[in-house]
Amino acid sequence: MLTKRSFLLTFLSLISFFPFIGESKSFNVSTKEAISLVQQDNDIYAYVEQKPEFPGGSAALNKFLTKNLKYPEKARLKNQQGIVKVYFVVRKDGSIDRISVIKSAGKLLDAEAIRLVKAMPKWRPGYNHGKAVNVQQSLPIAFHFSYSSYYED
Repeated sequence: MLTKRSFLLTFLSLISFFPFIGESKSFNVSTKEAISLVQQDNDIYAYVEQKPEFPGGSAALNKFLTKNLKYPEKARLKNQQGIVKVYFVVRKDGSIDRISVIKSAGKLLDAEAIRLVKAMPKWRPGYNHGKAVNVQQSLPIAFHFSYSSYYED
């Protein structure tokens, strides 16, 4: 069974033996460089020179979370509290995908944390060697309610 890498190597090798019909373009990219370019396009980095950033920075992120968090009523009635840690990828264009929970605080709170991350605007992407790259992120979202909010003067 061919792996993606061996398939790509075989494909690139075959292309070099057959001339392109109708066009006479020359490519100055080696097979190794071509594979590297394909991999870099889909790579997800853990560490980069410049990390992705929520528009406006961490203060704006905290404001966004505070404003948009909707504590699930069923979770409140069950006295569920805790921290949900969410993993996601900030893409080169700032969009967010691959959202998943890596530390749960219960299904209701997990679902709200995922909803919050999906509702975020595009981030400023991360950069490595001057190029925008896909970067993994994790975000802890705290679900705590205080009884003082029920006792307003």
